[in-house]
Amino acid sequence: AGPQVGAQVEDKIDDKVDNKVDNKVEDKIDDKVDDKVDNKVDDKIRDSVTVD
Repeated sequence: AGPQVGAQVEDKIDDKVDNKVDNKVEDKIDDKVDDKVDNKVDDKIRDSVTVD
């Protein structure tokens, strides 16, 4: 059962790696989205303040 167990562990590791990569990609996308949202919010605030 040695090699088979090893293969199963490898599969689990690969799955976890894939999941973590996906999660980090999502996190980075969210960060970029947040940055853009912040910029738009700042623009709106600036616009509403300068327009009398």
